[in-house]
Amino acid sequence: MSGPRPTHLARRGAVYVARFRIPLKLVDRLGMVELCRSLYTPDAQLARSRCLRATNWFRSTTNGLLQMSNPTRADLEKSARQFFEELKAENDVPRQFKPESLDEELELNIDISRRRIRNLDDQLKVNKFKGYVEGIAKRLVAEMGAKIDDLTASERLITLQLAARVDRERQEHFMHLLTTPAQQYVPRDSLFCTPEIDQGSSEQIAYPANSIVLSKAGAEYLRRKTSEGVGVSLLTELERVLTWFQERVGTDRPVKTISKSELRAFRDDLGKIDVQLRGRKLLFEDRLTDKSERQIKSVTARRYWQSIQGFFRWAEDEGHITVDPAAGLKMAVKKGQVKRSPAPFDQGELKKFCQSPLYSGYQSTKRVSTPGNCHAREGKWWCGILMMFTGMRAAEVSQLLPSDFVFDHEVPHLKIQRVDANGKQVKTVKSDSSLRDVLSCCRFHGHQVSLPQLSSRSPWG
Repeated sequence: MSGPRPTHLARRGAVYVARFRIPLKLVDRLGMVELCRSLYTPDAQLARSRCLRATNWFRSTTNGLLQMSNPTRADLEKSARQFFEELKAENDVPRQFKPESLDEELELNIDISRRRIRNLDDQLKVNKFKGYVEGIAKRLVAEMGAKIDDLTASERLITLQLAARVDRERQEHFMHLLTTPAQQYVPRDSLFCTPEIDQGSSEQIAYPANSIVLSKAGAEYLRRKTSEGVGVSLLTELERVLTWFQERVGTDRPVKTISKSELRAFRDDLGKIDVQLRGRKLLFEDRLTDKSERQIKSVTARRYWQSIQGFFRWAEDEGHITVDPAAGLKMAVKKGQVKRSPAPFDQGELKKFCQSPLYSGYQSTKRVSTPGNCHAREGKWWCGILMMFTGMRAAEVSQLLPSDFVFDHEVPHLKIQRVDANGKQVKTVKSDSSLRDVLSCCRFHGHQVSLPQLSSRSPWG
């Protein structure tokens, strides 16, 4: 699959995402202008294939919504959740490889599996299991048409033991495929050689009654931040960090039982995340490295940690806990690291940008990357100009509505806001501080802004 990358296929960090513009007839009824979802892969070719499937799903879904008398945002998000969960489930291969660095990839993946096996052995010795083992256990129980919450403490412990052994054996088999694929695989665990199940210890784990668990509290916190208008990128990062923490302590762990020492250990491990593993489908424990040159920057680790601190402050405010265990725990900045702002474009880069087909002449409105004689100043043309002269973010420009252009004021300006002309929230911003008025520099330079693509209700692209 070759050719120009589809305009609605983008990258977020190392992973590709699909971004879909909501049809004009559904914008008011759904209360949103765009749907953005991860394609769960850093591979460009696989991302193109998945983007095509996602596009077909989106068209089919929106056509169905248009036929409904009263479609809602929940209808779209339910369908999206189902489709993209199925897409995510296709990543059942333990890890992905980069062909151009196969030897290094093999060594890295073998090391990750060995560390996972040691970690699982330690959990089985003390019968204390981490969140990712609980996730496997839930899927095992669901296959039998039951829920793990319905099990007794003894049955639950047995299920967790089995889940840990399943994952350990999966890692052993994966290492066998990488190291000795021509030989017959002999399972390490007798469980996979005989139908007999070692039930192990029946030690019970007792938790306080009537205490909100971490998964429920995390979902409630995300809903709160969404209602506050927090941007999609920040919500995605917040959800990612909460998922990592749930993997560490368990999804059904009551929030009030989480200790300061557990949070301190998690805080320290946030600074050990391997920057080379971004975009990979790995558990938190497998993302850590002791090699300082590969660890994420302190400013990134601190941002992750502030997400956890914000969650526990909210939990205290809501009465889920009486004392905030994350209070007072600060993230240390590694020696020699300073926060750096992105370098500005130099004159050569700006010249190259302005000489691109979009500004020097393109073939047609559907082929703006191909040189030609078309010089129409439509939405894409103005996007670059507005970002260059105002410093607006790409996401802010792409969501502009006609009502955001204020040219009849004594100081012509643009409005970065969440609402449309009727006061209905249809857009997202990165944070509350992003809400602002932006001077219309183009107007001051004597240009008459003409946007023929704009309708009275639609965002422009």
